[in-house]
Amino acid sequence: MLCSVTPMSASMPEPLVSVVFTTSFPRGRILECIKSWGEGQTLPREQIEIIITGNGKDALLEHRVKQELGPADRFLHLDTTNEAAMYAHSAKHARGAWLFFTEAHVIAAPDTLERLLADVNARNLDGSCVRTLPCEETQWAQRIEARMYEDDFKILSDENDWRKFTKRGFLLRRSAYEAVGGLDARYHRYSVIPVGARLRDQGSRLGHTPHAVVTHYNAEDLDETFDYAREYRRYEQLHLRDHPAVNVGGALVTPHSDASLRKASRRAAWKSLRDRRAGNRTQALALMQSMLPSPSPLWRARLRYWKSRVVLALAGSDAEAQYAAFQRCWQYCGDLSLEEMLHEETNGTASPTSISVPSDGVLRLGDVPRNTLEGFYDVEEWRGQRFRWCTVAASVRLDIPRAEFAISLHLGQLTHPQKDDVRLYWNGRPLKRLPSSTGHGRLAYRLKKGYFRDNGGQILSITCTPAQKQSDSKDSRVLGLPIFQIGFTKVPEP
Repeated sequence: MLCSVTPMSASMPEPLVSVVFTTSFPRGRILECIKSWGEGQTLPREQIEIIITGNGKDALLEHRVKQELGPADRFLHLDTTNEAAMYAHSAKHARGAWLFFTEAHVIAAPDTLERLLADVNARNLDGSCVRTLPCEETQWAQRIEARMYEDDFKILSDENDWRKFTKRGFLLRRSAYEAVGGLDARYHRYSVIPVGARLRDQGSRLGHTPHAVVTHYNAEDLDETFDYAREYRRYEQLHLRDHPAVNVGGALVTPHSDASLRKASRRAAWKSLRDRRAGNRTQALALMQSMLPSPSPLWRARLRYWKSRVVLALAGSDAEAQYAAFQRCWQYCGDLSLEEMLHEETNGTASPTSISVPSDGVLRLGDVPRNTLEGFYDVEEWRGQRFRWCTVAASVRLDIPRAEFAISLHLGQLTHPQKDDVRLYWNGRPLKRLPSSTGHGRLAYRLKKGYFRDNGGQILSITCTPAQKQSDSKDSRVLGLPIFQIGFTKVPEP
């Protein structure tokens, strides 16, 4: 990213507060914003510096912005569309003892900074957020965003909640900001959350100053709001992966299995269907069904999102119905963003993920990550032991040294399949059942050394007859085998 900094005189006294924001999302208010945070404040102007970072996308606007700045203010340039990087750039060049983060469409009350400083000094706080005043909103999208703030305000105003960093208006000691490493631009607009979490973890005291107020002008287009939802959910996941030790809340989603695993399961189903014994109609129908293409998680997420957009468009003029429809749409928009990210990762050029077989040769299905599995359900427990049900055609990608093995399936005595009801395939090649391998909840098969391939991991596929359900069962899943463990025992070579 290319950047430039407007030089300033070395004789300028250090300000008390550095007001930092960017030219992103001005909404026609940025010049008014500059005036309100500068000459419009009751705090002496020489104690305030305004630092704005632009990216050159609107040269005319940036020219007008520069004309509004005072001699101690600075306009910086950073060639990026990453708003977090622009904020971090402004904060990096700040000289004030306090940083005040705000947005180009936020207008300050005359005493906002003075009230904030008085409050943090009186209560010995390291930071505090402002309160947003209601303003007249003419567009329904603006009214929805205003309603969202009402929900967020319950968090911001809770003195026991650490989530105080809001770009609408947040005062923070520069030393505290720098101590936690500042905004990490890799996580874009989500990056304010990790800063808040790290401030909490280092013992910083954050509060809310209700009598320090601003006016926030909301977006007139919901697409801008949904773009934020997409970005937030995507980079929340990336941060959760990269920094599991930082407690930011949120749930880490499991990557999907890749296309090669799904293909292996379908091929195994076809081979098993072709070689099945005559008369087993139930197994034949289940195997045929498993071979049919099913909607991908990405396709289902897109369908849910666009259906929710239609419902939102038809919600009418009732404010509560509109907001309820918007909340569903917001959730599905974030879900779609996650599915798009998972789809990109699953279908990328990186090598597919494999699970290494432990040194004791026992692969416990309850501990196997979902992205190395295809055709398995979530983990369950039975008599204190964890297991997964598989469907009638399932696969797992493994890393294991090339050797002769006896592979055993441990079923926990939950089911007792017939001799020919279960088939195993290693990289698409059928495995032979070992003699006297049925009983005590175990099935065993012989794996030859020549069945291994050189790269991409080894794929073990399992096909079986559907398990019989109780007549009163409400479980709609197609269940195959309850697999607790897959054991690998080396067989001496002849």
